[in-house]
Amino acid sequence: MYEEMISKLEATINDAKRITEENKKFMDSWVEKIKFELAFNAGLKEGKIELWNKYKVDYKSRRIFGTEIEYGLNLNQVNWSVDGLWLENGGLVYKDCGHPEYASPESRNTLDALKYSKAGELIIQELFPEEMIIKNNVDSHGNTFGAHESYSYTKGNLLDEFLMPFLITRQIFAGSGKINFYGQYEISQRSSFLGTAKNVLTTHNRPIINTKDESHSEENIKRLHLILGDANMFEVAEFLKLGTTGLVLDLMESEARNKLDIPSVYPKRSPVAVVKSISQEPGIGFMTQRQKFIDAVNVQYQYFKLAKSELGYRDPITQQVLDLWGYVLENFEDESKLFGKVDWVTKKALINQYQQEYDLPDGHTYLRNIDLQYHDINQQKGLFYNLQKNGLTDRLLSDEEIIRAKIYAPTNTRAFIRGNIVKQFKEKNIVSVYDERGINWTYIPKTAFFSVDSDTKKIFLEEFDDVSILNPFDNYIKLVNKLKIETRKK
Repeated sequence: MYEEMISKLEATINDAKRITEENKKFMDSWVEKIKFELAFNAGLKEGKIELWNKYKVDYKSRRIFGTEIEYGLNLNQVNWSVDGLWLENGGLVYKDCGHPEYASPESRNTLDALKYSKAGELIIQELFPEEMIIKNNVDSHGNTFGAHESYSYTKGNLLDEFLMPFLITRQIFAGSGKINFYGQYEISQRSSFLGTAKNVLTTHNRPIINTKDESHSEENIKRLHLILGDANMFEVAEFLKLGTTGLVLDLMESEARNKLDIPSVYPKRSPVAVVKSISQEPGIGFMTQRQKFIDAVNVQYQYFKLAKSELGYRDPITQQVLDLWGYVLENFEDESKLFGKVDWVTKKALINQYQQEYDLPDGHTYLRNIDLQYHDINQQKGLFYNLQKNGLTDRLLSDEEIIRAKIYAPTNTRAFIRGNIVKQFKEKNIVSVYDERGINWTYIPKTAFFSVDSDTKKIFLEEFDDVSILNPFDNYIKLVNKLKIETRKK
């Protein structure tokens, strides 16, 4: 009896030591984050790159995040005469299938990825100030456009069967919601447009997992390109979409993947059929390969539990993802607790309130207008931004952080050199129009070509040779310090 009590006491002391050490690491990492923000602000004022790099947000996973969002605007009906524009933040705006598409710069953590994604709204609005621009995934004619995500991963480690159950169920917190053709409300805008589990296509027979082999990186770095997701307005929803996917990839690339019983969460029938049924009825269950029913919340909970046990207290950003992930799963049955955090829940509440007040049938034109106006990125007119102005949205970012992300490139990825070149072009009144002979995601030529007012100019980067920038984790700062731009006639 005495020995058993001693054993339990020792176990308790050891647990206390472990928890204390974990909390110390966690608090230390938060202190570093605050130091980084202070240094970053000082760096902006003093123009010193060194201050920006002195501290960094401590995110333990080695991963690149990025988003590509097509906005609801027909470029064929506006004055847009170029194929694309490189941006000071290292990103790109270009024309894709008649829409303006914003590709964010490469980011090394979920919070930065969120900042640069939200900055895209400001950039697109400034490019087309007189237009109504919608950030969603479907128009009134039933056409769909994408909100793509990119994640780096290690060559050879992409395990479709590990990812699939997570991807088809994450819409319960990442969906933006829509009124479908029949007047019914669905939680996802893109799910009904998916046609297969995986392939290389993006415009028809769309896959859950896109297998397009375009890493834009060194050979050992691969890119997971996802096109199943919705365009989010809420910071929390997008942070969760990107953050949980990043954590699941962390699990996939470690031995922890073996702790998940995949047949207990993998659907027996087609994943495409399941992703569509969840969008229509999020609480509905499906039969797994273990011949048992499970619903989307419990599938997510299996991944959450594993991530929490393996990655908990790893760093402040990871912990923030885990805390929010746990919160939405725990409170999924009470939509009032998800209002202001999850897009589909919040938009559904707005539609339901208006429908009840005016006694309108499902699918009424006025309700469809609310569905659309929710996604208007004009901060003076959009319904989402009306909620935000009235303090009804949970925020992870300040307006100042988003504005900074519009102007300044990440300092810890190759977007840094790209953004600095564009910034120097701007100082010389040169518009950095996209040109196949100019800078791109992986290459900086000594001589770049840009068309300015119908006059093609050569841009010479002096003290600089043609260089590949295939490592997305490198900011190429030594090259940045060599930049000296001279403009000559072709």
